[in-house]
Amino acid sequence: MAFYQCSKCKKTWQYPIEKCPDCFQVLERLSERKAKVIGVTRVAIPTILHPKVPYFVLVLEDENGNKWAQKSSREYKMGEEFNF
Repeated sequence: MAFYQCSKCKKTWQYPIEKCPDCFQVLERLSERKAKVIGVTRVAIPTILHPKVPYFVLVLEDENGNKWAQKSSREYKMGEEFNF
């Protein structure tokens, strides 16, 4: 997962934008290749957009402290390393 950070004010965004909306500096791309699993949910009820069950929703945290949710077909345990 890529995050974008302003070099001046150090604010971070998960979506790609060209300039910081606060100080108008060009953002740097922070690219991490691994994250730690800090939360796991097993989903067993299918929906129209996700008919194949069970699947797992992971809450991940990278080395910079950025957190996000990620869908996975494999079950992970809390504290495991997730590579992408």
